Amino acid sequence: MSHRDLYRLSVTDPDQFLGSAAVDRLRWVEPFHQVRDCDLRSGRISWFLGGKLNVSESCCTQHAVSPTP
Repeated sequence: MSHRDLYRLSVTDPDQFLGSAAVDRLRWVEPFHQVRDCDLRSGRISWFLGGKLNVSESCCTQHAVSPTP
């Protein structure tokens, strides 16, 4: 997908854009069922509902799979 296409998707369907990025780039212990639930007026902001991450595992796995010089 081109940069322009990714940008367009991020504007027109941010849940699809962010959800795909999260699934592709992070290892989920439990998958999320909803990307976001936000109401800025009340201050309620929730991301990746139902999902659980092991951030340490995600970081270590990423570096082990594609080490940087």
